[in-house]
Amino acid sequence: MAPRLIAGAPADPASAASGLAHLAAGLSLLDSRRHAEAVAELSHPDIQRTLLRDQAFYAMGRAQEGLAQGEAAARSFLAAAAEPASGVVCPALT
Repeated sequence: MAPRLIAGAPADPASAASGLAHLAAGLSLLDSRRHAEAVAELSHPDIQRTLLRDQAFYAMGRAQEGLAQGEAAARSFLAAAAEPASGVVCPALT
């Protein structure tokens, strides 16, 4: 599924639509326990153009945990909680 999502992203580069495609791909990779690939997708700069940055930071933290990158994961969880109107404050801080 992730390759199909990523394939749709270049059609509208540097946009929220591209960011959402990369976020969806990252989440799909995370669900497949492909943590390193998830980190790459979740790091895409277009994700910052979306309103779901908190979700991306939280997913990044989960992927980093899967790679045993505890300090990086903690930074990602704190970034998720710091996003305005974050929908992941409680899960990120537990």
